Amino acid sequence: MGRIYTDELHHPVSALAITQDNLCVLAACLDSCLRLLDTQAGELLASYKGHKHESVRMGCGLLADDQHVVGCSEDGTVCYWDLVDANLVSSFQAHQGVICGVATHPTEPCLLTCSVDGTIKVWR
Repeated sequence: MGRIYTDELHHPVSALAITQDNLCVLAACLDSCLRLLDTQAGELLASYKGHKHESVRMGCGLLADDQHVVGCSEDGTVCYWDLVDANLVSSFQAHQGVICGVATHPTEPCLLTCSVDGTIKVWR
């Protein structure tokens, strides 16, 4: 078996995503904050805020080029942040209900979202 590493974020974590180079992990936390951690040292590299994530499981992701972080909000919006400077770049209304899942394509600029409103959407 391999080694186990533990990082304490002190908030419930509902989803994880890893960068293409496997050097960072993105954690979606129930305090309305996405956190980017160094996989080797466990150091907090960036925090991404501007969405509501307090009571339900929601996903997170990184676009194929690892330049942008993607998160979703309980108000049905999708948010994009710049990976390095953590600025909110864009947000848009994707669903009428809470977005409970988000998936990014590994090589193409494509995003999938699903919601409690019963819809699945593909964004290109």
